[in-house]
Amino acid sequence: MNALKSVLGALINGTATVLFLASGSVDLRAAAVMALSATIGGFVGAAIARRVPARVVRWVVVAIGVVLTALLARKKWG
Repeated sequence: MNALKSVLGALINGTATVLFLASGSVDLRAAAVMALSATIGGFVGAAIARRVPARVVRWVVVAIGVVLTALLARKKWG
């Protein structure tokens, strides 16, 4: 089932990517910077997460989620 979800997700996202690129809705410079940054962040984050206890990683992820939720709520409803 996970393989099916992965394949379907890749197909859906690939289709959306092609459509957005074809329509000219993508700032390619910004997209390239975001893709490069996300890739580097993924590798660095994974390397750090492997060295830190799982409990700490979970709490950091939760804390980031709570802070971002609060900031976005404040921005929206001020």
